[in-house]
Amino acid sequence: MRRPPLVTISWTPGTIARSNYPLSDEDPVRCNFYTHPQTKILRRNFHYALEMGVLLRGRMEAWYQNHQHPLLPGDVWLTGIWEPHGGKITRAPCDVAVLFIQPQWLAGLRPPGETFGWLQPFSAAPDQRPWNPAPLRPRILALIKNAREQSAGNPLFAPAWTQILAQQILLLLLEHWRPRIPPPPSRSHEQMTIHPAVELVFERKKPVNNQEAAQICRMNPGLFARTFRETMGMSFTEFGIRYRLKGAAGELRDTDQPVKSIAAEWGFAHASHLHRLFQRYFGCSPGEFRNRPHSDASRISPSQGV
Repeated sequence: MRRPPLVTISWTPGTIARSNYPLSDEDPVRCNFYTHPQTKILRRNFHYALEMGVLLRGRMEAWYQNHQHPLLPGDVWLTGIWEPHGGKITRAPCDVAVLFIQPQWLAGLRPPGETFGWLQPFSAAPDQRPWNPAPLRPRILALIKNAREQSAGNPLFAPAWTQILAQQILLLLLEHWRPRIPPPPSRSHEQMTIHPAVELVFERKKPVNNQEAAQICRMNPGLFARTFRETMGMSFTEFGIRYRLKGAAGELRDTDQPVKSIAAEWGFAHASHLHRLFQRYFGCSPGEFRNRPHSDASRISPSQGV
């Protein structure tokens, strides 16, 4: 079955708001349910957490920076780290479930197979990401319904059910994923050995070079670089930069520290280095980023919603 075509769109960086979804090692996945009673354009935003959304009722379009994709009930969309995205409600009332996932939690799970890693679906280009064919829509809707009922029946186990739900949906997507340019197969043992390097990135505020990362993973630098890219969908250097930018963005949002101090704290050579990276990733300077509106999404209980 062929993927429906994506339509090219664009918007200016100034129209994109940043969001913060409080995740932790104890609570690495959250599922929010939203109801839209009217057709409308959804707020364009970006955030560090990975996003996996499911349309439950109505019709909508998922928008990326250069593409839009129409969705039917049971369809899934994925959004990567700091990726600008938005959408449009085209038929109301419209209900959606959105799972926000801590990247390091997902990266720490045992890979689902010999070919793909858990993070790869989120980092692939929008037109190459996994999508669910029509026969999977009822199964995905049933998984969400079951997780909500189980969570409502015993809130103590709600976090576990949310994590299970995220893995179940991703497994269904990966089973049917046939990217245009499949990544070369890699051995699961090698995939597991990169996790010390991922943990090292999350423990530090300073850059970790490929040589040090390869050494802690007991791999030679060439094999490490290749395995990391195949597993994560991006280079180790890119992975580290995105994480440190997330930390710097949090400092800009939550403190009055000078940009120069924040740049030094998060391992950027100087303020102009941080400035260039913010222009590249966010389309604005650190000062402009600090002044943007932002939102903190609170958790919505699985017993609420539809």
